[in-house]
Amino acid sequence: MDVNKRILVVDDEPLSVTAAIDCLQDAGYAAQYVSSGRQAWELLNETPDAFEAIILDRVMPELDGITLLMKIKESPQLQKIPVIIQTASENTESYLAALEAGAYDLIYKPLERNFLLYVINNAVNEANINQEDLAGAL
Repeated sequence: MDVNKRILVVDDEPLSVTAAIDCLQDAGYAAQYVSSGRQAWELLNETPDAFEAIILDRVMPELDGITLLMKIKESPQLQKIPVIIQTASENTESYLAALEAGAYDLIYKPLERNFLLYVINNAVNEANINQEDLAGAL
């Protein structure tokens, strides 16, 4: 795994953050976290090219995951970053809301290591293929 592949984890629950960061780092990703949607929005606007993918908790104070996802997808600088929503709610409405807002995929808490890595690897690989296609068209 290329250590330049940076993943942003946005979650206000320390146990979820630790599980995600440990899993990603063990797989060779460089992982960074913030504990609120507001902090994530500020960081993403300061460094729009810094992350290959984002893991975003659906329920957070200040700025919830779905609202942040919609802001990311409206931003020309950020809209190409794949965003994976994570939630403890295993219902169809949560899944559909995430996809309709522009999520790449949705994962459930507690995080299951192999599934998390499967989704992240696919998101990063697909984003890189799209970037290469765009560069080749120029």
